[in-house]
Amino acid sequence: SLKWWEDRFGTVTLSDSNLPVIAARRVLWPRSDTARAQIDASFAAMDQVREDIRAALMTASADREAFRRTYPFSPAFVETLVALSSALQRDRTALRIMQQLLVDQRDTLELGQVGPLSDLYDALVADDQPMTGELGTLWRNAQKVYGDILRLILETHGLTERQAVGLPPTHAVHRDQRIAKTMVLAALMPEVESLRELTARKIVALNHGYIRSLVPGQEVTDVIGVVRRWAARYGAIQLIGEDASPVALGQCH
Repeated sequence: SLKWWEDRFGTVTLSDSNLPVIAARRVLWPRSDTARAQIDASFAAMDQVREDIRAALMTASADREAFRRTYPFSPAFVETLVALSSALQRDRTALRIMQQLLVDQRDTLELGQVGPLSDLYDALVADDQPMTGELGTLWRNAQKVYGDILRLILETHGLTERQAVGLPPTHAVHRDQRIAKTMVLAALMPEVESLRELTARKIVALNHGYIRSLVPGQEVTDVIGVVRRWAARYGAIQLIGEDASPVALGQCH
């Protein structure tokens, strides 16, 4: 267990470079040779994913081997997780969060799915209360921004928050929540490479497989439409640029 590791070897200071190795040994070790072969085959299928999606998931500093070590978590996910954990000054959180997400999703996560970056909002931001000072203010602002957007989302879909929780993961209300969470994370951690210059296309890539469209291939267009509606109602959301994938910014500062 992680507690045994920490009790025996102490707290490990995590970074982008060593987390993949530690996670592979302590959290993501296959249960059998058969399981390893199945995971290897599933990971190999990632080579067929569109280049722009793979580029967003991989980051500039990671390689294929690093991705395999942390699969089903992408290098972009790991990079953001390390940055958030560092900001929270809790080195052990990163490993615990990876473990907890796998436990929470053991009945829904299928082989071949990649952990969506938006999961980190709930895992590290939404319920974190003990911070004080400037950092605490930043986190509370992030929660407020997301709360304001969530009200717009629920209003659009004619739902209460409780009703939304009971809907299947493929429902559009969850798509919209993932878009909002990714935007807030980008505003909260603008120095993280994976979240820099956030675009609708990057939002789709960072949540690969979880932001779906009724018309396959129209996911980016759908994200732009959703964010444009929010921008018309809420001043903290902006669309910058006129190309096919405008920058979407949530202001938390």
